Amino acid sequence: MRQNSPKDLRILREIFTPHFYPRLAGLFWCLLFLLAAGLAAGITGCATLNPTVPCGGYPGDSVGSAAPLPPTSTASAPAGQALPTAQATMPGEAGATGLAECIEIALRNNPDIAAGASDIDAKRAERDIAAAERWPGIHATGGYAHNLDAQRLIAPRRNNELGYFTDDLFSADLVLTMPLYRGGRITNSIKAADLMRQVAEHTLARTREELVYNVSSVFYSILAQRRLIDSLAFSENALKEHLKRVNHLIDAGKAPKVDGMRTNVRLAEVTQRHLQEQNLLEIQQRVLSTLLGLEKEPAGGLHIDGTLDPAPLDLDLNGGLETAFSVRPDYAAARAALKAQARRVDVARGEREPSVMLEASYGERWGVGGSGDSYSPASETLTLGAGALPSYTRTPATRGNVVVAGTVNPASTRITSIDQPAAGPNGDVGHIGVKIDVPVFEGGRISARIRDERAKLRAAEQRLRRLELQIRLDVETAVLNAGSARERIQVTEKAIEEGKESLRIMREKYDSGRGVIVDVLDAQSALLEAQTTYYRALADYSVAVAQLRLATGEGSVETTKPKTENRS
Repeated sequence: MRQNSPKDLRILREIFTPHFYPRLAGLFWCLLFLLAAGLAAGITGCATLNPTVPCGGYPGDSVGSAAPLPPTSTASAPAGQALPTAQATMPGEAGATGLAECIEIALRNNPDIAAGASDIDAKRAERDIAAAERWPGIHATGGYAHNLDAQRLIAPRRNNELGYFTDDLFSADLVLTMPLYRGGRITNSIKAADLMRQVAEHTLARTREELVYNVSSVFYSILAQRRLIDSLAFSENALKEHLKRVNHLIDAGKAPKVDGMRTNVRLAEVTQRHLQEQNLLEIQQRVLSTLLGLEKEPAGGLHIDGTLDPAPLDLDLNGGLETAFSVRPDYAAARAALKAQARRVDVARGEREPSVMLEASYGERWGVGGSGDSYSPASETLTLGAGALPSYTRTPATRGNVVVAGTVNPASTRITSIDQPAAGPNGDVGHIGVKIDVPVFEGGRISARIRDERAKLRAAEQRLRRLELQIRLDVETAVLNAGSARERIQVTEKAIEEGKESLRIMREKYDSGRGVIVDVLDAQSALLEAQTTYYRALADYSVAVAQLRLATGEGSVETTKPKTENRS
């Protein structure tokens, strides 16, 4: 059997010294630290384990797939009625759908409403972000550093303290920071974020009103278009019947052939107009489907039902302006945005103020492969002075993990022994204090930002003034449109009755041989034109009522009918 040589025994003693086990423990903690750092990197975002997929999809879904948006509207249903959903009540699936039902479906399904609700959530999150700045922040940090020269593991805390020196340093700390004074920047940022949340809420309310107006406008246009198509169909059938009578008269020699030609030309004009208006109706129905948030039109088309009966309306311009400035959501949003910008100016001004921060930390340091032994060999020195007591000094010598130092006090001639443990490969550190940061020179950045925010404030003031002018124009335009449409209804309603009577007379004269075909065709054209104008005036009046409600800020789900005059 081979025996170990003295050299081998010396190597084994160097490896399995008392310092071996702390080094092994330090290596274990380093590996554990690296593993924890890798997991933290994946969890906190350095390496995204579960990436976000847009359009409501999730990892594993096909590209472009989208999940249905959840209902976000908070609209209330009329008393005694259930709030319809996109699945339960769709136009064309459960009978005819009225304007109120169409509006409620649109408020549930329209993507602009869902986007507005998400904008509010985003502004609330931004407000929480700003509010979190005033709370203390606690972070766990760690690191590794390799140095060309051996570095002391922990700074000395007293004179002649032994240290541990190593090239490889590992650290882990728990750090706390808390703002004590920031010149009002945190408070003003919170106020600005809260005002921007109000802007988002008012913007969503305005989006809802605009959606109500758009649905109402298309709804009334569809009703008017259907009546117009009915008039064209009636005129087309009437011209066909008249053409039959003209052909009988031509066959009997009582009418020239040119009368039949003129009737055919007129019939072709009405037929092509009928086809044109029918195509326009199809487009309007698809526009309504888009406003309702439907990806495709229901089977059988949209079945909507409503009336175009004009209701009396109080057209008070001054009252409408007063109401608009007090309740219009976009005006409230503009005012809130102006206030928020003023707070941003204060935030920029606060950057000139000093910042006072409370800082504290506690952590551990680990060294790998270093040494805590003394590099000076043990020695003894005896000094004899003339007329003085001898001085005996012993230089510390390492013995395992213990360093023994001894001195002889010349005055007492007593030897004092001190046992001091050698520095180990790990130790804890910590501190707490207050940090003050005063901006002395930043190249004009703070002044430039203040000018920037003040310029934006002036721009916001002008946008608010422009909106005030626009509100006046909107209310005045809506009042004029409603008044004009109401007068047109009164005029064209009489014209329809007169046109019917004129057509009857012209037909009788032509049948009796006392009239000409041109008079009959002109009467037919005049009647059709009067009916077209009347139905368009009815739709224009209903749209003008919705426009006035939008202009005054009174458009909502609950108010879908024109307000009646107070006749008391």
